[in-house]
Amino acid sequence: MLRIAIVDDEDTFCNHLYDIVNSYFSESNIKYTIETFNSVAKLLDGIQTYDIAFLDVEMPTKNGIQVGYDLKRINPDIILFIVTSHLSYLDDAMDLQVFRYLEKPVEKERVFRALDIITEKETIVDFSSNGKLQNLKADQIVCIYTFLRKNYILTDMGTIIPTGYNIKRWKDIFRNNANFSSPHYSYLINLRYVSKIDNNQITVCCKNGNEMVIYASQRRISQFKKDFIQKMGERH
Repeated sequence: MLRIAIVDDEDTFCNHLYDIVNSYFSESNIKYTIETFNSVAKLLDGIQTYDIAFLDVEMPTKNGIQVGYDLKRINPDIILFIVTSHLSYLDDAMDLQVFRYLEKPVEKERVFRALDIITEKETIVDFSSNGKLQNLKADQIVCIYTFLRKNYILTDMGTIIPTGYNIKRWKDIFRNNANFSSPHYSYLINLRYVSKIDNNQITVCCKNGNEMVIYASQRRISQFKKDFIQKMGERH
């Protein structure tokens, strides 16, 4: 379940942003809760762990940047949105590595586009492995590949997990997920883990530093590069 916090000292804006975020998730299959706070003290008093937080920069006692650091100490993986009427905090927000910097009045379409990217990463996939049912977040999958007629998943931590699902089935699972692209009929790659493309050689890198080199087919490399460039553009 995604736990979402909205923090702004203006109740009207809190309610407006709540309506936007709630309208997005109410149409998804993701379980979620949204809590709104009109003061930093109320947010931090409960010491809850949140997955996503929308923080107004200009608030009494503590600004949104400082609150962001507090929340990251509780959950280093929290996804932060900074909301403000001014751009003067942009450098501080970048230092905090916020996911998006939103200007007031907030545009519904921009929030939806950002949440699309987040939900693609949070999608949980159930699959069979050695006769047992397992699950992973889509974002934990670096690539899926076939070797000697068997299928494997390389995870973000460098672990290799056998899977009873073939590549075609995995491509069907991720057909609407723009993070995944296939440079070869035997491979499906999470574009977020691509560290290098050299001609038809693609290098993916796990969080622990492990790397794998994948050779793309001439027929598919062009489309793969287009998918990768598009995904890189979404990061900025």
